Parts: sequence; structure tokens; C-alpha cells
Amino acid sequence: MASYSPRTVEEFYQVWARYQKLDPALAELKKQYPHLARQTLKRYRDEYDWEERAAKADAFAQRLEQEANDVELALLDDLKALAEKKANYLRNTKSIDNQDLFAYLKIANQISQITDRRRQSDHKVDRQAIFLELLEFLVKYLSDQSEAEVVEALGQHLEGIGKAIEAQFGG
Repeated sequence: MASYSPRTVEEFYQVWARYQKLDPALAELKKQYPHLARQTLKRYRDEYDWEERAAKADAFAQRLEQEANDVELALLDDLKALAEKKANYLRNTKSIDNQDLFAYLKIANQISQITDRRRQSDHKVDRQAIFLELLEFLVKYLSDQSEAEVVEALGQHLEGIGKAIEAQFGG
């Protein structure tokens, strides 16, 4: 009976998890581990309850995707509000400052990018990358705002984020 290191067994799980079937996983693993037997892979699957682990991972990924979607929608709403505020300011000012115009165009570009990505439902969207890109933009943008404005804007969303974190990781 073959025995593999915990690191190798974890590698076996990662490959199995992509297929969640023994035969396709075994075919891929045999490229690197030609002596790996089907019964060995099956034993590890059963012994370490890979099916339950994969189900939990899938459920967790779905929750994260939904939370990322909710955050993305909230950020999109905030960006739209910022764009409207900036547009009103630009409409009512006598001389347009290049920085204000650039900030407005940057906000409009972010809105356009998010909207375009959301429309591409046939393609897998990297929501984490979008979220990180938006956070980077917001940090840069908000760093030019007064502390009171930043605290007020963020305070509207932190409670929901805090509850999600507490629900996921415990209080």
C-alpha cells in the first residue's frame, strides 16, 4: 500500500477537487505520479472526506462571491454618487480645475469598467481583482478628502462588512 507525504496528498486533493471524480483526476496525476493507483487515490478521498471538504469550499466560495457582488454594487452606487457630486460641482463652477476634471473622468472610467465587466455574464469575472482595483482608487481619491467626509462615507458600509466578517470568523 503506497503512502505519500501530507503535502503530496494535498496536491492530490487539489487536482481531485477540480474534477471531483477519480478517473479524470487520476489521469492528470499519473503524469507526475505514474505509479499512483486508483485505489490509493480513492482511499485518500474517503479517509480525508474530500467530498465534504469540496462541498464546504464551494459553499464558502459562493458566499464570498455573493459578498463580493454586494460590495461591488455598493461601491458602484458610491462611485455614481461621487460622479454626480463632482459633475454638479463642475457644472456650477466658473473655472474648472484640472484635478477636479481628472477626478471626475477617473470616477466615470471606473463606473464604465465595472459596468462593462458586469455585463459580460458569459465570462468569469475576477471580482477580487475588481474589488482591489476599486479599493486602490478609493484610497487615492479619499486621501484628498477631509477626514470627516471619509469617516462619514466609510461609516455607511463598515457595519455591514463588520457583520459579514463576524458571521464568517466568529466574534
